[in-house]
Amino acid sequence: MMTYSKPMKKLRVANRAQMAMVTVDVERLVGEEHAARAIWELTGQFDLSLFAEPIQSAAGEAGRPAWDPRLLVSVWLYAYSQGIGSAREIERQMAYEPGLEWLCGLEVINHHTLSDFRVQHGAALDELFVQMLAVLDQTGAIGLERVMHDGTKVKAQASGGSFRREKTLRERLEQARQLVAELKAVETEGESRTRQQAACERAARERVGRLEEALTELEREKRRTRSRVKDKRVSVSDPESRVMKQSDGGFAPSYNVQISTDARASVVVGVGVSQEASDHGELMPALERVVRNLGTQPRQVVADGGYATRDNIARTGEAGMELIAPVRDATAKSAGALRRAGIDWRLARRASSTTRRATHSSARRARGCATGPSTVSMECCTRFTRRTARTAGAARTGAAAARRSGTGDDACRSIRPSHGWLRTSSACRPSRRGRSIDSAAKWRSFPMRGSKPRSG
Repeated sequence: MMTYSKPMKKLRVANRAQMAMVTVDVERLVGEEHAARAIWELTGQFDLSLFAEPIQSAAGEAGRPAWDPRLLVSVWLYAYSQGIGSAREIERQMAYEPGLEWLCGLEVINHHTLSDFRVQHGAALDELFVQMLAVLDQTGAIGLERVMHDGTKVKAQASGGSFRREKTLRERLEQARQLVAELKAVETEGESRTRQQAACERAARERVGRLEEALTELEREKRRTRSRVKDKRVSVSDPESRVMKQSDGGFAPSYNVQISTDARASVVVGVGVSQEASDHGELMPALERVVRNLGTQPRQVVADGGYATRDNIARTGEAGMELIAPVRDATAKSAGALRRAGIDWRLARRASSTTRRATHSSARRARGCATGPSTVSMECCTRFTRRTARTAGAARTGAAAARRSGTGDDACRSIRPSHGWLRTSSACRPSRRGRSIDSAAKWRSFPMRGSKPRSG
């Protein structure tokens, strides 16, 4: 009996070992409506003379030609439009990204050139931003009928442990200068330096520069806050940063970035960076930036509650602008603080009114005759302590430790009848965001419900 085997399938596979010469038509890499073409046409309408002034190379003389400022500006604008802010990432994508390939003509620009261009032309880039807003204003895209303004905290490249006082900065600066002198002495003796020694000398010089910059910033900050801060500190890593509260409740070295946007066109019309932790005083400088960029002021300004201060309301009204912002409610703010502490704010509000009435009654009786101190309900104190322990996990842990030590509930509460305050030890008080609480018992001003005065 004869058997027949099935024929092998004929398949086409990819041969990645081959080499090919490819003809590329650069103009066909991107379509006519591609963003790279629009950005290239837009930059052709700008005055880029400020970017060309530092260029030293000239035609007919020795030296390498410099990159065209229009090309570098277009590359950065296109990269920002694609969400790319790293010079190294731009250099990597120039090898395969069609928009960057079209802009650069299949050339690759070194990331050092891109980064240095962005750092060294800060004033020229600001002027370019104003020119771009002018172009949009001429086309009618920006009306400034309503401007939305807000701020955000951007973390600096520094940690909280990098902040030092003036004495420490001067000591470390002297040590760094001595190290630089020692490294230079080795070079003058005629000994050949290795790459590691050269890197150490460069790092020591950079450290001296950072410490000198930190001392300069410290002197500037001391003059600015002479009456408010006695012992000022600055960061060695980023001297211009300041410790600010973050959205998650923590604190970190940051910058306060203020952004103003036209509501109709969704175009940023003003950007500013501040060292102030609060937004209260940042609204009017932001509006001045908008006027300086576009030559006209907005009709309406929409901001959050952090800008709704008496001074901002008065100054925007005098300037003919309408400020739309929610006014903070003191009751809601105190309710939030009580809620974070594990306290029922409704009970606290009722107890506060009861205590105020009791205090006023005691004061009136004290003017007429001597009376005994008011008392506080032990039942209310016990109920409050148990409620606080239930609402915080850290409090339950501390209470368990107190019971094991034998102190029990007596260590968690005591009464001060003359004021109606509750004294809570560290075993019962909840910790906020995992932070440890001082072990010493402290008085917490919390009026108890049911505390009524009684005569002696």
